[in-house]
Amino acid sequence: MIITWFCGRVYGDFRWRVLGRTELSSKYSDNVLRNNRHLSERATSRCRWRSDRSIQGKHHAQRESKLAATRNRLRINVEVALEDDDDNPLEAYCQLVYWTLENYPQGHSAESGLLELLEEATRVLKDHRDGIWRNDPRYLKLWVLYANYVEKPTLIYRFLLANEIGTTFALLYEEFAAALERDGRCTPLFHPNIKNTY
Repeated sequence: MIITWFCGRVYGDFRWRVLGRTELSSKYSDNVLRNNRHLSERATSRCRWRSDRSIQGKHHAQRESKLAATRNRLRINVEVALEDDDDNPLEAYCQLVYWTLENYPQGHSAESGLLELLEEATRVLKDHRDGIWRNDPRYLKLWVLYANYVEKPTLIYRFLLANEIGTTFALLYEEFAAALERDGRCTPLFHPNIKNTY
């Protein structure tokens, strides 16, 4: 048997063709068949890998478009809440921030825009409606999240203390102490309203 090969339409897919009848050893025929199977499987897996990549690209594009649409909707909710006196802009900002954290679990990145969003939310709500959000725990949590993403969080906590934002909550003092401890400058914090009972 005379055996020749030709390349199929798929790159690397070698197929064997019988041109005539001659006696060959069965060992040689088995090797040819085994090689043919191996090369065919490699070509098939390459094609499958390429099609998987194109499917992943489509899914990624669809996911990004859904994320952009949801982000725009939440952003519009924030703008409406800021303009309307009956709405709660803090709640709208919290929804947008928590949605961002949920959909971008890696945290701050160029895609998520989390740091810019936290900076905007804390800055805009600071004096909005005469600062009614200053003693709201949700507003303090936005500040704590913001402090977690900046280079020097102790400056943020000092700003909060100086502007009396969240000073009625233990969370502020716990996070400030943790930031000082991370910096290696742990000093006792005492608030005038807290008495030393040691």
